[in-house]
Amino acid sequence: FNKPLSGAFKEEGLLFNSAQFSGRKSGECIPGMVSFAKQNNFGMESTQYKLRDWLISRQRYWGTPIPIIHCPHCGIVPVPEKNLPVKLPTNARFTGKGNPLQSVAEFANAPCPQCGKEARRETDTMDTFVDSSWYFLRFTDPSNEQRPFDSKKAKHWLPVAQYTGGIEHAVLHLLYARFFTKVLNDLTLSPVREPFQNLLTLGMVLNHGKVMSKSAGNVVEPGPLIEQYGPDTLRAFVLGIAAPTKELEWNNSGIEDTHHWLERWNEFVTNTHSSDSAKKTPKTDLENRLLEFDTQKTVIDCTRHLEEMDHNSAFLSVQKLSNEYMKRYFSRDKKFLAGLKTITLLLSPFTPHVSESWWKALGNKGFCSTAKWPTAKLSKKDLELESVSFLLEQVREDVRAIQSLAKLERVKRVVLYAAPPWKWIAGKTMAKATLGKPDFGAAMKSLLASKELQPQRKEFESFVKSFLKRAHTVLDKQPIDEFDYLNQAKALLEKEFGFSFEVQRAEKPTQDPQNKSRNALPLKPAIWME
Repeated sequence: FNKPLSGAFKEEGLLFNSAQFSGRKSGECIPGMVSFAKQNNFGMESTQYKLRDWLISRQRYWGTPIPIIHCPHCGIVPVPEKNLPVKLPTNARFTGKGNPLQSVAEFANAPCPQCGKEARRETDTMDTFVDSSWYFLRFTDPSNEQRPFDSKKAKHWLPVAQYTGGIEHAVLHLLYARFFTKVLNDLTLSPVREPFQNLLTLGMVLNHGKVMSKSAGNVVEPGPLIEQYGPDTLRAFVLGIAAPTKELEWNNSGIEDTHHWLERWNEFVTNTHSSDSAKKTPKTDLENRLLEFDTQKTVIDCTRHLEEMDHNSAFLSVQKLSNEYMKRYFSRDKKFLAGLKTITLLLSPFTPHVSESWWKALGNKGFCSTAKWPTAKLSKKDLELESVSFLLEQVREDVRAIQSLAKLERVKRVVLYAAPPWKWIAGKTMAKATLGKPDFGAAMKSLLASKELQPQRKEFESFVKSFLKRAHTVLDKQPIDEFDYLNQAKALLEKEFGFSFEVQRAEKPTQDPQNKSRNALPLKPAIWME
């Protein structure tokens, strides 16, 4: 600290003679210093961008020519507008040394536009970033031979609603694109100052732990995969493997899974229904209603995911729905066919080619790609079915888990104890109070404050302990009569599992040898198996 400073110390270090910031690491103090400067009105934070000169000066053949001529008498002279554009020669020799353009005498040697004496053309070129920094402006008026673009046409289309690219684009290309747009706006050419409204940064694709790239030699060529599995399989796999913003490890085995699923769905849609002798099984009213609900819910979910650029979630939601349809025998019922039509439309962005075959096989005219996108709205009754669907999925998972843990090869009977209505009220009350977070104190306080729940006061503590981590499951769910719906679902569950189901009310069980009924929770019935 006692050594005299000859200049600013730019590295990380400890501050001294810096008032309240002395003795602390310089990097840690920057936010505090900015805040202090703002509060005392003598400074504020700013972001500085640096434009690298390699954007303009590149010793390459394939860049945009720089329209400059170097004259030994006149100096640097711009190429006259009437002689633009400067076109690259087609006979350059690539030796791997130096700039190829310097070897083309008829290009490099040019008369000076001012004095007419021998001069030399600029052989450096501009990087392709120069083109890609304003190409979106040109796209708004691509046939204009007089100007780069018409500002009125550009105003109609710009700014670009969605920009998608890798992280390197966010660091470099977007910086130059914004710079060009601002300059052109200052020149009254661009109608906007910011070119893009939204940015989606794509995650990197890894192969054996390394970023997939040509330079690394680990690129997976799509040609052989398309030849083996078809373009739709590869497209669906890539879009469904992970969120576009996430890093992912390439795995060919997943392509086979996607291909097998597509084959099964194709067989189901195009072949199964062609036979009049296809076996039919009666469906319960609840089963049909749940299938219709799942279809409507998937339309909403898939559309939302696509709008949010969450392609894999969109694809998986439709794939899950298609699996539900394949569990049933093909039916010519109007609602069933309408569901298949909806799935075809939802799959078309992922499997555009084969979707046209499905569209035709289902008796539709025209092209699937030009058909109207499906829409859906959920009523209050539909929201009840959302709770029912969640309830049955929980029952399925728990039955399988108990059967596996208890190692029950043969099951005679399963008894489901439906949670009493007061637990639904208590669950919703504590879920709203805690916003799904495991806050025991807030949960207890909310229940004790409820006059409606006072008769169950003695059971609050045990209920909160058992349900606190699951409170989020009922936060947005519609309350339902679980006893009634489980009774409606008995035939469906028995057909699926192959053994008998019985439903009882947890508050008044007719049989409860192991006192399981006390464990019944909203959307999670207690279960006893023998």
